[in-house]
Amino acid sequence: MRNKFAPFGIVHSLNNALVCLPLEQVDVHAEIVDVSATVTFTQTFWQGHSTQTKRAKYVFPIPAHAAICGFEMSTEDGRTVTAVAKETETAKQEHEQAIQEGKMTGLVVMASGDVFTVSLGCLPSLQMITTKLTYVMDLMEDDSADQIRLLLPVCIGSRYGQPPSEMAGAKVVPPERIRIAVDVFMSGEIRSITSPSHPTVAVNDDAQVQIGNVPSPRRKAAQYACQDFLTEDFVLCVKSDGLDTPRCFAERSPAGTVAMQLAVVPKLTLPNIPEQEYIFLVDRSGSMNGNRIATAKRALVLLLRALPARGTTFNVFSFGSLHDSLWEESRKYDEQSLEEATAHVDSMLANYGGTKLREALEAIFETRCVSLPTSVFVLTDGNTHDLDNTINTVSDAVKAAHTEAPLRIFTLGIGESTSTAMCEGIARVGNGLCLMSAATETILAKCSKLVKASRTVILQDVTIDWGASEGLAIVSPLQGDSLQDIGLRQGPWKLPILYTGFRCTVFALVNAEEFVLPDHVVIQARYTGTDVLKIPVAVQLLEAQSSESPKRPLIQTLAARRIIMDLEDADKAGSSPYKDAIVHLGEQYQLASRYTSFIAVEDRPSTSEDTPEERSPSPSLTSTRHTVAASVHPNHRSAWRLLPKSSFCFCF
Repeated sequence: MRNKFAPFGIVHSLNNALVCLPLEQVDVHAEIVDVSATVTFTQTFWQGHSTQTKRAKYVFPIPAHAAICGFEMSTEDGRTVTAVAKETETAKQEHEQAIQEGKMTGLVVMASGDVFTVSLGCLPSLQMITTKLTYVMDLMEDDSADQIRLLLPVCIGSRYGQPPSEMAGAKVVPPERIRIAVDVFMSGEIRSITSPSHPTVAVNDDAQVQIGNVPSPRRKAAQYACQDFLTEDFVLCVKSDGLDTPRCFAERSPAGTVAMQLAVVPKLTLPNIPEQEYIFLVDRSGSMNGNRIATAKRALVLLLRALPARGTTFNVFSFGSLHDSLWEESRKYDEQSLEEATAHVDSMLANYGGTKLREALEAIFETRCVSLPTSVFVLTDGNTHDLDNTINTVSDAVKAAHTEAPLRIFTLGIGESTSTAMCEGIARVGNGLCLMSAATETILAKCSKLVKASRTVILQDVTIDWGASEGLAIVSPLQGDSLQDIGLRQGPWKLPILYTGFRCTVFALVNAEEFVLPDHVVIQARYTGTDVLKIPVAVQLLEAQSSESPKRPLIQTLAARRIIMDLEDADKAGSSPYKDAIVHLGEQYQLASRYTSFIAVEDRPSTSEDTPEERSPSPSLTSTRHTVAASVHPNHRSAWRLLPKSSFCFCF
């Protein structure tokens, strides 16, 4: 059990006593531009001890589809260190060397797809320490095509299984004094900005957000402030005209590279699959207790009742530390089987222990009807550390399915602190879709969209003509030979299934002198038989530093991160071609990845007085209140209280 007097902030050990760096404040600034966003987390700590802090480390959550592209650290006396993305082992060595030399240093390392660790060293005494971490992301699908969803994770749920080595020894401490500011820039009129997770969010009206002296209905701002702890992720939904209109933004880098972001919401009337098997997998682990299992049960009933009356067989699986199914094999969908399944759902409890998702999926793949198309729906919070093995299991099963009986996996992430890496990763390699739902949200629209998507036929041979010459062919990362010097990269290189009403976002990076930016790009797919569907989309060049784009090269960074994700999905054995290509892109575009990390080291000569003492043993948070409070900033002596559910994890 966690000590109720656990301190706020980073905890480290000094002379066999606990020393606390209290977390003074968390400031979050997000800038939404159309269907993408830049987010900066600024955290301020008080280093109140009379000597410098040698080592501290905390764990930081980000959305799985985001890309960390910046980190810096500053002190109250004006010193600032800015991090650079380097190959991870090199970055770790530089961090360790800086600590030995007594230099202030910071290191940002990926622990899993949606969890990073930030290690700090040699922090000066009696000063405020500020860390600033920046990431970019393309925004998630929400209930309707003209609405986008910004998810800011502030929680890391208790995940089942062996944690990554980077997270070893983490102590759990939530943030306080958090302020969130979101600037929204849209190409169409903004209809609404709401927060299903934090309904008290304040939204400025049109008169308060102006371009020059002119109010604009396409520019708004939202703010949220809280003096207490956040116990759930922050969600903001923006509804705006034109978000369902196809668009392609292009961006040039100073080096001449062109990045393009194509976003399209298909509006197609596709025929339904005449016969299909539907399998529902429900997370009943302990982490689903309370509102989560109640939400999962409501969603499952809605999904069951939305199934087509004809040509349908179905089954319901449950999982936790063990897994089982309602029936030994899928049954025909009729009034009797639906009534039996509904009664089974009503009896469900979150009493299955841990979260062995991979084993449950393997059981489904072994027992599915291989002669019929199969759609699997996974309802989970995804809180397990077995990320890579689970995603690889799904990927292998989808690839092994016959083209006439394809396998697709859809995910509905449920609750606060849901693992976006697990839920999005399964849907990505499973040719399905991922939707997220806080316990406070209505789920009817989400369930309806998922079932509708799973029922329609799959468009074949989907390609994009980026306007490049024949010599600039798109190269698959599976070729694994020379992956660094490629003229045209597409991310994802294998295009996802186009689902009616769901936004599909694809990126391209072109590094070729002969490339001329086209007026249009064209999506092409085989519809039925020999019928071909073509969707031309006009290309809009984003001018550098314009009011329409953030200060960072947003499209370039997002494109590079999506291509890195392809390489990471293909890199199952840590092979050299993939690693080299990931490191190359990570360093070129300054991105954290599986093999690249951000390292910041103070640029000053070291002296003999700087060299720190030997590292003290790891602290135990079972110490008394009196022992820890001696190191706390005077203004925080009243801050000790019984902590609610964890939000941030800190270790050293």
